[in-house]
Amino acid sequence: MLDIALCNKFIEKVNHYTEYNINIMDDNGIIIASRDPNRIGSFHYIAYQIIQSGMELLEVRDEKDFPGVLPGINMIILVNNERVGVVGVTGAPDKIKSVALMIKMSIETMLAYEMSKEAHFKRQSSKERFINYLLIDNLDIAKLKQSAAELGYRDDCVRICILCKLKDGEYAEEFIRRLKSSEMHTKQNISFILDDSHILIFMMFPAQNYASFLADYKAMIGCYLADVLHWLLVEDICCKFYIGSFQNNLANYKASYEHCKWLENNIVSNKKAEYFYDHTGDYFLDIIPSAQLYSAFNVFLSSLPAHLRDEYVTTFSALIKNNYNLKESSKDLYVHNNTLTYRYNKLKNLLNINPILSASDRDFCRTLYLFFISAAGKSQR
Repeated sequence: MLDIALCNKFIEKVNHYTEYNINIMDDNGIIIASRDPNRIGSFHYIAYQIIQSGMELLEVRDEKDFPGVLPGINMIILVNNERVGVVGVTGAPDKIKSVALMIKMSIETMLAYEMSKEAHFKRQSSKERFINYLLIDNLDIAKLKQSAAELGYRDDCVRICILCKLKDGEYAEEFIRRLKSSEMHTKQNISFILDDSHILIFMMFPAQNYASFLADYKAMIGCYLADVLHWLLVEDICCKFYIGSFQNNLANYKASYEHCKWLENNIVSNKKAEYFYDHTGDYFLDIIPSAQLYSAFNVFLSSLPAHLRDEYVTTFSALIKNNYNLKESSKDLYVHNNTLTYRYNKLKNLLNINPILSASDRDFCRTLYLFFISAAGKSQR
């Protein structure tokens, strides 16, 4: 049986590459996907005839041959040697035959792949299927929610993603065992081994704590992981934690996971844990298209000499990191406090800014700093 949503998605994508009208009919001859939405649900006589007769292909060269049917080519759709439907391409048969055959091959390949993927999911355990539905690119919300219901996972609560990166993957099984044996762990806390070095957790916040979890979530995560953290410390096992965003809908859990991955790929520090909400400024600036940043700051790039841009990046990397504390920033830069003060004042006067006293100037300086890094092709944060 053809998947209607999948067929419509195929039509939508093909529309970008061809002007020909395409119809997809099921094994009863009913149009289930079409470039012309008005035709969906109507009966297609040619398709029904192909299905019933065992034909592979039927060309219509004249509308008089089949009243109400436009000239074109209609071909059987075969998936694993099973006749599952018909695809029709409108146009003069001699001109469109090669295009029609390509479309037939494309849809058969896509359907075979999807059926193979579905069969693979069915062979997996319920937990593995749920994880695949949760993190897959082409999210099927209905299947995700059904899978969650089968496992008893609620969809009416707040969870946060925790990505745990172990330096040595051999400890992953023990990590999960200790996590699940903790008194703080419940069946509503979703946890699994993602790959050789990553463990993924979706930690649930109890309903009675909804009023306070926004303020206390870091402490609550620490309590939840306490037994595991103690074990890691005693055994001297290196593990870094990346904590994503709050989500209250299963369909959005992948976003929380992607926020964790962004932290892992972009934030370099000696901290044991990094929290997405501590880096939202960097995150949203990072996802701004480079063309937008360039359009706003290109004059700064052309007007300031390279040595001043480099000095700006070096100086503000420390200032931003240390919340504009000159003393702490000078330590990070291994320069005397007076030297950093001199550099700061020079840049302050050059750009007529004072980020130590002005919040708006801080926003400007941070954005300009990230633009200079992007323009130079650097990866600092």
